[in-house]
Amino acid sequence: MDQMEEAVQIIKSLFEEPITHFKGKYYDIPGAVCGPKPVNGTIPLWIGGRGPKRTPRMAAQYASGFNMAYVSPQEFKQRMQELDMICDRLKRDPATLTRSVNLHFHMGADEAGAQAGLARLAKFDESRRQGAITGTAPEVIDRVSMYMEAGADGLNIAFRPPVDWDAFEAYIERVLPVFHR
Repeated sequence: MDQMEEAVQIIKSLFEEPITHFKGKYYDIPGAVCGPKPVNGTIPLWIGGRGPKRTPRMAAQYASGFNMAYVSPQEFKQRMQELDMICDRLKRDPATLTRSVNLHFHMGADEAGAQAGLARLAKFDESRRQGAITGTAPEVIDRVSMYMEAGADGLNIAFRPPVDWDAFEAYIERVLPVFHR
C-alpha cells in the first residue's frame, strides 16, 4: 500500500505537472517529463479496493474515482458515507469523486437461467457473493437501482465465461434501457 500511494502521487504528477520530482521510500523521480500530456488536460485516475481505511483515503486524496468490488448495496452505501466523511476531512467536495462498483453477472433470461446463475454464484467465496446481479431482468433492475440509490455513479459488470448469451441479450435489451435513456 505504501508503494501504491507513492506510485499514485507520481502518476498524478506526471499527468498534471510539467516536470515530476518525487523522493519517497520506494521511488526516486529526479525530474521526469510525461509528454505529450493528456489531450483533455488529465486522465481520470481511479483507485479501487475493499480496504476500509487507506484505499478510500487515497481515493479521496488523489483520485478522480473510487471503485469497490463485490459488495452488497448496503455495504456500498455505508462505505460511500465513510468516503464522504474522509472527503470532508480532506476538504474535498465529495461530489467531485465518481463512484462505481464491480458486480458479478449471474442474471438469467428466464427463471431457469436465473437458477443456473445462482448455482454458478454459489461457487464463489462467501465474501464475494453479495456483489452480484442475479435473477431475471426485473430483479436485476431492482438490484441496480439499489446501487444507484446507495451512491454508485456506474457499474462494472464482470461477464465471465461461460457466458449465458441469452441472459447477456436480456440484460442489453431489458435492463440497460432503464438506466440509459
